[in-house]
Amino acid sequence: MRGHIAIALVLLAGCPASPDVESVTMRRLNRTEYNHTVRDLLGTSLTPADDFPADDFGNGFDNQGEVLSIAPLHLEAWEAAADLVLEDVLRVTVDEEVWFFEAESEDVDTSTGVQGGEGWNLYANGSATAWVELPADGAYRLTARLSGQQGGSALVRATFLVDGEELGEFEVFESGGSYGEYGADVTLSEGGHTIGVAFTNDYWDQDSGVDRNLIVDWFSLSGPVGAVAADTAARDALIPCPPADGEECAGEVISAFLPRAYRRPVTDEEIASALELYALSRASGGDFDEAITLALKSALLSPHFLFRVEAAPRGRGRALDAYELASRLSYFLWASMPDDDLFAAAADDSLLRPPVLEEQVRRMLRDPQASSVVDAFGSQWLPVSALDDVAPDPDLFPEWDEALRDSMQEQLRRLAGDALLADASMLDLVTRQDTWVDARLAAHLGIAEPADDWERVTLTDGPRRGVLGSPGMLTALSYPERTSPVQRGKWVLAALTCESPPPPPGGVDGLAEGGSEDLSFREQLEQHRQDPVCHSCHSVMDEVGFSMEGFGPVGRARTTDHLGLPVDTAGAVPGGVAFDHVGELADSLAADPRVPQCMARTVFTYAMGRAPRVTDIDALGEIEDAFVASDHRFADLAVAIALSDPFRHTAAQEGDE
Repeated sequence: MRGHIAIALVLLAGCPASPDVESVTMRRLNRTEYNHTVRDLLGTSLTPADDFPADDFGNGFDNQGEVLSIAPLHLEAWEAAADLVLEDVLRVTVDEEVWFFEAESEDVDTSTGVQGGEGWNLYANGSATAWVELPADGAYRLTARLSGQQGGSALVRATFLVDGEELGEFEVFESGGSYGEYGADVTLSEGGHTIGVAFTNDYWDQDSGVDRNLIVDWFSLSGPVGAVAADTAARDALIPCPPADGEECAGEVISAFLPRAYRRPVTDEEIASALELYALSRASGGDFDEAITLALKSALLSPHFLFRVEAAPRGRGRALDAYELASRLSYFLWASMPDDDLFAAAADDSLLRPPVLEEQVRRMLRDPQASSVVDAFGSQWLPVSALDDVAPDPDLFPEWDEALRDSMQEQLRRLAGDALLADASMLDLVTRQDTWVDARLAAHLGIAEPADDWERVTLTDGPRRGVLGSPGMLTALSYPERTSPVQRGKWVLAALTCESPPPPPGGVDGLAEGGSEDLSFREQLEQHRQDPVCHSCHSVMDEVGFSMEGFGPVGRARTTDHLGLPVDTAGAVPGGVAFDHVGELADSLAADPRVPQCMARTVFTYAMGRAPRVTDIDALGEIEDAFVASDHRFADLAVAIALSDPFRHTAAQEGDE
């Protein structure tokens, strides 16, 4: 409890004392943003936010301010994460690990013997071994818990094995259910090794029945002992000065760290406060590393790190300062903190000039880190994460496995990458006839295996087009036993036209997941929407979803349904444009002005972390016009959003007007 109170006080310390002076929008970092930020701030490869409470979704995304609430578990998680990443970066030795193996477990290979007593009875000369992957070169300790079935004139003898080589024999004194622990030291290199224990002096007198055996309960390997970390680059970047310089070095570290952690210039008081914590730890007997860890931890628990704070005078908005704008831009395109170039453009206020802001957008989208916008935005816009939860019926679809799920997700991610980072129209996402496949997905689609791990191929055997024909999207929007024209049609309307039908009214029964044994899906749905309550929504969703009925529940092409009846893929989009199959639906969507409008609105929602407001209408119109004029390229859309008034200004807080 004391720790929780301390964290709460740290959080409250960063909040304004008087709400009459200013309103503060504090949107916390979501899990993706936290992981990316500590990576770029500290150089750690750890992803501690994976263990945070799950982020809620609003408007289709997990970065929306209105749903980024704080639970009591966040306080514990933030403190644990700060400890974890600072230890990872500051440590100069490799942590000792223990690889433990019960002799009768599946992880152990035995050349002879049977289970007996508390372990494995090696009744003839032989061994029990296991495979380990070691993190570093160093000194390691082998240990085994052994007993002997003593017989003959000599004690049971054993040896430790490393990669098939004996380390030297030793005698095992215990017997009759008594066990002892035996050990040996060995120097090993980083990488894979076989370790274990062997019985070396078997004895059996057939006439008297006297038998000598080795019984292995368990064996283990621990280490490395005192090994120096192979890579201290992250520590050296964080602490560029000699720790022996004490407070002078601490001041240098803190003065460089706080502005990056808070993503803005810091005050002398903020630096002095962190130095006080350093001094307090040293006065209590802590060494330099312990003291600097406490000071840096206080920064990682500050609201100025955990939240994106933008202050606005009460009752009206204002233009963002250059540092606030830099953070908005970096979390939009990279889901992380600004880099050195962006900080430099903020420091001299040049980022506030539209030409510089535009160049920064284009530079950031050329950077490899722009893959974050594919993972954070594209993978939520397209149903990539939804595939985590699907479970096609294994009796009906024995081809389904985790490898196929992974391949479907990667294909969707690559399609999103083409739409967002390639110099091409985002409408190609809907209409393109080429796609990405690996060997697993090629086999699933019945096409030739690619020469490389992933290869772009052109599909010519049917109407499969763009994302609407991707197996991942089709599978994510199906039931375990059957397709769902309703879910597929609803996704198209919501994600591509922003005209999502309302949820069904209470008391209305849906279709059975397994479908009917007597009616085709089209007949079932036509019957279902005869109910006036259902007609208005289903008449739109179903027609769009029918176009994809040529693909089954795991995205394979088909010509008949579960009854063996021919599937009917004809339908019409709102406005009366008819189609015969999904390829014609794709063409009609590409010509529909609502689609680029929806794309612009969707990216705007993600970039702003909120849904559009009435006051955004004029700006959205200008953004949409710029998007269309650029032949629907994402880079130009991102520029138009970044240059818009809503993106470059804070808004008056809700209720102020």
